[in-house]
Amino acid sequence: MPTQFDLSLFPFIHGFAAETLAPFEIGAADWLIALVPFALIALWLRDRDSDRTDGATAAIAAGMALAFSGLISFLLFEPRPFMIGLAGNVLDHAADSSFPSDHVAVMAAVTASLAVAGRSRIAAILATATVLVGWSRVALGVHFPTDVVAGASIGVCASAFLRSGLLSPFVAFVVRVGETVSAMAGIDKVSDFIRKPSLFRSR
Repeated sequence: MPTQFDLSLFPFIHGFAAETLAPFEIGAADWLIALVPFALIALWLRDRDSDRTDGATAAIAAGMALAFSGLISFLLFEPRPFMIGLAGNVLDHAADSSFPSDHVAVMAAVTASLAVAGRSRIAAILATATVLVGWSRVALGVHFPTDVVAGASIGVCASAFLRSGLLSPFVAFVVRVGETVSAMAGIDKVSDFIRKPSLFRSR
């Protein structure tokens, strides 16, 4: 069941799901996570300054965060706010476990991984998107605040584990496989059109 902290803070955040803000919050809750694959694909296609290694590391961190988050949800069921009458099911979400937030876990993992890699501009954009997604999903009654905090913590921990270098051989293997597939599929030809300074550049 939700903690006293959740029950105290949730009404305040949920109060922002007013009619004028709802369309924005629905869009943020459902679609801002699309920035993650966009950023990772762009890094892969750009193929400069260790782009592919950083992108692969972030992608693996996201996968680890999602897997761990899913395991926790499976083992520890917590009802979502709309399931206990605190909000309507605006997003028509499945009545599964609320804790932790998968969306935030994935986005935080990628954001933290790219930030540690020195890609401050894209990390800042993704960090802002992560906050908006977390806030919106609480405001719309899909999550409690602690779900979002837990998801962010899982994402950061997954990123820290990947960036520690313990799985560097595996990351290198993933990059090699990806490069082989890209070359065979002709995807690398796209890189010729986008190899120029951008917000994905290391700083």
